[in-house]
Amino acid sequence: MRQAWIRICAQGADGLYSPRANRDCTGRIRVGGTHSIAHAYYGLNGFVLDSNRHFTLRDVDVWACKGFGVETRGSQKYWQLVDFNIRQKPGELRPATSTADAHHLVRSSGYCKMVGCEVSMNQDDYFNYHDRTQIAQTRGPRTVEVVNSRGLGYAGFKEGESIRLKNEDYSNAGWIGKIVAIDGEFITFDRDLPEQKGILFVLISDEFATENLLFRDCFFHDSPWSRGIVQGNNVTIEGCRFGPMSGPPLTFMSCYSYNVWCEGIGCSNIVVRNCRFENCLCDNSWNVLRYSPLIKASLLIPPEYSRMEDSVPIVNESFAREVAANKAAGRKVKPSSDAVCDILIERNKILNPRGLLLLCENASRVTFRDNVVTSDGSEWNARPCAGKIRISGGTGNDVPSGLLHADL
Repeated sequence: MRQAWIRICAQGADGLYSPRANRDCTGRIRVGGTHSIAHAYYGLNGFVLDSNRHFTLRDVDVWACKGFGVETRGSQKYWQLVDFNIRQKPGELRPATSTADAHHLVRSSGYCKMVGCEVSMNQDDYFNYHDRTQIAQTRGPRTVEVVNSRGLGYAGFKEGESIRLKNEDYSNAGWIGKIVAIDGEFITFDRDLPEQKGILFVLISDEFATENLLFRDCFFHDSPWSRGIVQGNNVTIEGCRFGPMSGPPLTFMSCYSYNVWCEGIGCSNIVVRNCRFENCLCDNSWNVLRYSPLIKASLLIPPEYSRMEDSVPIVNESFAREVAANKAAGRKVKPSSDAVCDILIERNKILNPRGLLLLCENASRVTFRDNVVTSDGSEWNARPCAGKIRISGGTGNDVPSGLLHADL
């Protein structure tokens, strides 16, 4: 199955789209191709798991639902999806299963398993596991102001909650404090703040951590635009199959932007072992995806990471002026090398890679070894970088496939 993912929305939808943007999208539709139009995205969800413990969903089929197949949130801990499938109903040709992510995780206390599951025909990520964070600037000895356009409500911080800080480069600030007061976008803590290095702090709840994850013997395939995204620590992915699909199978990351995104507590201690990747292509025009990576390891922060900067303005005016001044001065932030690190990719089978085997953006201590890469001669839409590894934030060079056994 080969599909293209194109989103067309009415003018004024959250300020993200315009008539020009929609014309650009429709211009990418292939004449003579087969296309489906989804009239729903987020919505009711198949299942919502909120703050359960020692919980299992077993032997379940989701054939069609509006929104996420499963949404998980709160202090959810020690839970698993076993033989849980989001796939087409036998004998029917529905154009979609879940209209959004198959499994979307907003925040949790970790320890999750996904075992023996099949996911296909979902309309967004196969899985997206993350915790919500926020960015803020110091406004007093113990006070900060949230400056990201989504505001404090996006992260859901509460009075009494313990918050730890990262610097703007995502390095640890070595500070944890308890919220004693919230007034609009202002947060006051119970102790003095450390010196702000750079223009902001990243605020992370110390009471949630979506980590300690296991994916085993799962099959992810045949979706128009899907990714498996993990933004936490201590992850094992083994014996899984990816593809055919039109999306990047695995992404390990953390990120924030000045205006929209604030996700991930850091991503380390990752193992991808004995998996199969077959006919996977990122069929999308976003710049980074021209590499069509099978596996991506990235710490994405401004100024390089500023998608939708023009269409979603920074609401905080003083922060917007400071960002504009930094941009005019060409100020750069060197990302921390320890935020996305310690990743082992070994003994996997890769058939017909269309692009990079591995893309590392500001990631460190990544090992790619003993993987078998083959082709059956099918090379449609293969990128010039097919079968290579790319390291950016460092050399920025492509590594030929002959170095597949090297440690990076």
